[in-house]
Amino acid sequence: MSECDRSQCDSGVALSRPAYICDENNAAAITARRLVGWLVEGSNGQIVGGGGIVIVDWPGYPGENHAARAWILNMYTEPGARRCGVAKRLLEVMIEWCRTKGFSAVSLHASTAGRPLYETAGFQQTNEMMLKL
Repeated sequence: MSECDRSQCDSGVALSRPAYICDENNAAAITARRLVGWLVEGSNGQIVGGGGIVIVDWPGYPGENHAARAWILNMYTEPGARRCGVAKRLLEVMIEWCRTKGFSAVSLHASTAGRPLYETAGFQQTNEMMLKL
């Protein structure tokens, strides 16, 4: 893994309030507040990372307050800003957002590179399976 390029960020990364980036593919979800995203600004004023949460309809189940499920997606950190705490801070903010919205769980699909971060935050593997069609 590469070292953090301090010219791109520092440990005091600034998180924007939720950003709603709209195009024809996600306009309805954004309007309905079913897609929320965050951008991370480095010390040089450049965007160095971001991620989103999509809220999908899901049948209710014991212990969940919503007939919906929260999914973290599209986590990304610029290469020069990796290993600086950007993704960790972004993940913390996104988890807290889910808590404040009353979700009892949040899910994601982890890349090999991202898995250690998510495991450190308390995420656990599940038995979910997929069939590609």
